[in-house]
Amino acid sequence: MNRAGYGFNLKLNFRGSGLGKIADLAIWTVGFVIVNQVTFLILSNLTTYANVLAVNENLVANGFTSYQKAQLMMMLPHSIITVSIVTSLLPRLSSYAHEKADREFGAELTSAMRLVTVYIAPFAALLYLSGSRIGQFLYSYGASSADQGQAVGKVASMFAIGLPAFSLFYVLLRSYYAREDTRTPFFINAGFNALHLILGTFLFLNSSTTNKVAALAFSYSVSYFVVWLFTWQRVAKVNPHLNSRAQTQLIVRVTVAISIAVGISWAAMEFVTGYTSMTTFGVFLQLVTLAITFLGSYYVAARQMQITEINELGTILKR
Repeated sequence: MNRAGYGFNLKLNFRGSGLGKIADLAIWTVGFVIVNQVTFLILSNLTTYANVLAVNENLVANGFTSYQKAQLMMMLPHSIITVSIVTSLLPRLSSYAHEKADREFGAELTSAMRLVTVYIAPFAALLYLSGSRIGQFLYSYGASSADQGQAVGKVASMFAIGLPAFSLFYVLLRSYYAREDTRTPFFINAGFNALHLILGTFLFLNSSTTNKVAALAFSYSVSYFVVWLFTWQRVAKVNPHLNSRAQTQLIVRVTVAISIAVGISWAAMEFVTGYTSMTTFGVFLQLVTLAITFLGSYYVAARQMQITEINELGTILKR
């Protein structure tokens, strides 16, 4: 640096350096994390208590660890699909927001929502259908039994119900971040956590010991559906170029395609189940049958219903 003629000068005056803007954004982001951690602490206590009750009643152990494992199962397709789409989306959204190109901003956000809907919804349905079997296949080893693995899978199925809403909410939040707004996501997230805790506690107290952890996962899914719809409406008001009508029509078509795939794949899996046992290898064959027939049926149904996004993911990610 010295050879290049650059000299270091100590500067104690930070005015005009841009740190004030960064601090404003960071405060709300830190608050976002704190709210999540408070909810996490409360849920940890509830799920641990559920496990204590199960042990005392000589039932299958099902508590905090089961809740975490099930949530990780739900997060896997979100992390691979939604995060990849949003990673490629956010730079363009930020650029359009800076240029105040509202039409392009709305079109890009609509495209991301459509892609997430087409690819996340079928995996959510697949996880819901196969949750108990996946749980047994992954978590019935060592100190865990097949019943404990199935219990984890049932909790994962409850999380799967809210996976599409969770992923679409994740996309919509990026519209705020692209405009350097971290305050609004904080309050929306606080509302989600409050709803999750209120509904979750109610269901927890009114569920059987076996279903208490699953009830918390179900409240998580319901809360995300409510918050996603609220956020979608709010974003659409701010940016009228978000094509909500086309998105709603797509959701209907995807739901029909998934319903067809569910009927075909469930029948195929039941046929294979009749000739296999619930051993690890038998469960593996059942899962492979379900996955292949479901994804194949969904792809064909989506093509027949002219869901063009079914072939566009690779092209979008390469842009």
